[in-house]
Amino acid sequence: MQRYLGRKLWERGWGGDGAAPVEALVAQFVAQGYVDDRSFGEARARGLAGKGFGARRVGQDLQAAGLARELASEIGATVDGRAAAERFAQRRRFGPWDRSGYDPDRHRKQVAAMLRAGHDFATVRAVLRGDAVED
Repeated sequence: MQRYLGRKLWERGWGGDGAAPVEALVAQFVAQGYVDDRSFGEARARGLAGKGFGARRVGQDLQAAGLARELASEIGATVDGRAAAERFAQRRRFGPWDRSGYDPDRHRKQVAAMLRAGHDFATVRAVLRGDAVED
């Protein structure tokens, strides 16, 4: 929040005397309930999981957004990894949604893409095999 607010004040040309009171503004926003890291993190995690990103990637994204490591890990752990992996595979037409036939090279690339998206190997293998995937 501090980086964001400081950047916005700088972009718009802070007109006050001295440095912008970013820390005081953030403290005031938190005290009034305008800023809540948990609510922000949960909303962002829902959005990323909806796009098919796994718990590891969600946690990394939340940390990059400025959330504390513990909070980001806690929120990331709430992601349903199997459902997110299936959404990712369906959206990208991997595994059972790939209608072009099996190609070992393409399969390796699909596995790598899903691992980069934050899914664990066991889930990736199960989803790409089509184990209990609903169409």
